[in-house]
Amino acid sequence: MRQNVIFPVIVLYKCKLEDAHSYQTLLSVGNFDRYMVYDNSPRDFIVHAEDLPAAAVYVRDERNGGLSKAYNTAARFACEHGYSRILLLDQDTVFPDGAGEVYGRFNELAALSVPVMKTVSGADFSPCTLTGWKTRAVRKPVPGIYSLWEFASVNSGMCIDLELFFKAGGYNERIVLDFADFEFQGRLREYASSFEILPMSVVQDFSNDETDVSRLLRRYDLYLKSAAQYRINGLRGRLRLNVEVLVHTLALVRRSRSAVFFKHYLTDYIFQSDGKREGNG
Repeated sequence: MRQNVIFPVIVLYKCKLEDAHSYQTLLSVGNFDRYMVYDNSPRDFIVHAEDLPAAAVYVRDERNGGLSKAYNTAARFACEHGYSRILLLDQDTVFPDGAGEVYGRFNELAALSVPVMKTVSGADFSPCTLTGWKTRAVRKPVPGIYSLWEFASVNSGMCIDLELFFKAGGYNERIVLDFADFEFQGRLREYASSFEILPMSVVQDFSNDETDVSRLLRRYDLYLKSAAQYRINGLRGRLRLNVEVLVHTLALVRRSRSAVFFKHYLTDYIFQSDGKREGNG
């Protein structure tokens, strides 16, 4: 495996490295010579950096700068140290045996290489199709080369060519969480037309049993801020985004039995001043 070519970054939030699924199933088995541990946990979450593995480059961001800042930080480090690709990892992704070797055989002609992502229940989740009015997971995707103009993938497990990463401007740090992946790929496709689906499936734990309205609302407000900063061109793309935000909002209203989410949807997304948006035009 060309392990010195790929530089992984795993983003943590209130999770110790040894408890992260991505570390347990991919990084801990020695597939990569170095990797970045970008820790967005608050100050009261104690981590002893000196106890981390020698391969780990530890970065603590107590202000929680978000996924995009973490990815850009890791990409700059990787470029400065001679790597050619960056591998993005969420803490809750479970990789199969031999995943490191699969990444080592990436197609160099593809801008990025991604695994098939499934939910814990076994449902396909990523990659997704962009051709309809709502993004939908591709059912039973077959490994191979696909168009970036027709499909997109979520962040975790994505292995990206660093030269193209920087040509596309990196990740938008105003989008701290949701939509960061699709927004980035929307700019990447101006420089590359295709990506590779790897012959590998990963499992992502999306379980969230939170019912406390105040906590859900804090997370939802971040979601709305990210949606408002999503740079997207064309009427179909803007309508698709608005449909997704509305569907997500209604799901939260149903789940919490509180209309406060719809109120925030109107005031902080639909009727917010145009100056707050990054430029959806």
